[in-house]
Amino acid sequence: NAIECLPAFRMEFPDIELSTRQYSTLEAKEALIQGSLDIAVVLTSSLQHGSLEFLPLCKDELLLALPAGHPAAKEEKPFKDGYSRLAGDYFILDPAGTYSRNIEDRALNAMGIQPKILCETNDYTTERYMLNRGLSNCFIPRFSLHAEDTFRTYPLDPPQSFYVAAAY
Repeated sequence: NAIECLPAFRMEFPDIELSTRQYSTLEAKEALIQGSLDIAVVLTSSLQHGSLEFLPLCKDELLLALPAGHPAAKEEKPFKDGYSRLAGDYFILDPAGTYSRNIEDRALNAMGIQPKILCETNDYTTERYMLNRGLSNCFIPRFSLHAEDTFRTYPLDPPQSFYVAAAY
């Protein structure tokens, strides 16, 4: 999470001025290629690119997240027979066309469900807030979890893995 990295960066490099912006992965890659960004933290499935270099920061995976009050969240192994029980549920998804939405769409396709969309956002704080208040199901990367979260998470089958990488 960039917010957590910024103080550590400031301690290590006090003389470097930072200006942060939020972009989709595609927008960040385009801005790097055009020279309007020096570095970007992106989600990516490949560390190969014709014009950019990547420094992998960590490998992560997308998790299915259900509010604590969801009937499936009360069971030990709720998806041993598949995900059909989520077919009519509302989901919070990332905006269409983003890298993370492509991962979510692959997961939904593998799960065999067509969700109702409550809203689209690429802000993990908003997603966690809505999950913790029991408003909707969601997909969330493992790195964005906090100890105080009340929602339940489940690994996907098949796993939906990606890298968090510094691109330059």
